[in-house]
Amino acid sequence: MEGREPSLVVREFLRQEEHQKLYETYLDDPHEKNKARLEAAFKRYFRHIRFVSYLNKTIYYESRKFDMKARELRARYQLTLDRPAAEAESGAEPLTQLLEDETALQPFMEIPSGRLEDYTADPRLARIIKELTPRQQEILFYSFVRSLPDAETARLLGISPQAVSKTKNKAIETIRRKYNV
Repeated sequence: MEGREPSLVVREFLRQEEHQKLYETYLDDPHEKNKARLEAAFKRYFRHIRFVSYLNKTIYYESRKFDMKARELRARYQLTLDRPAAEAESGAEPLTQLLEDETALQPFMEIPSGRLEDYTADPRLARIIKELTPRQQEILFYSFVRSLPDAETARLLGISPQAVSKTKNKAIETIRRKYNV
């Protein structure tokens, strides 16, 4: 044992001044009390080293897993305008770079209409929507076109959120029933 080189953990433990003093105290007076103090200090130090090592490994593997998941999601749900104009060409610019100006997107902007049936391309669905009561159409418009929560729709219409929910569910059920006939 005497000829062996102390391990890295032991060397690092003894580099700290308080641990060095405990070790020297034990060498000067090798009683059980001094030995117990030195061992207790080493156990605390070793537990700390193991805990830090565990945290390092956990952070490393979790960050790798997060990065892989993010890359997978970006590849799976790539935005249309973020794709290169010619995917075969290397270094091709994304389609967003090819847009001339902001007015090029105007035909794709929201239809400035307050009528729910204007937001569907299905003529059958538009006819069914026209058959709903004006209140049902209004609630569906706020819920699905404006994406307002029931509480906000209720505040705008001066009714309770429960009434909004009930009317919306009834309108959806009516649409579903008539559309599936």
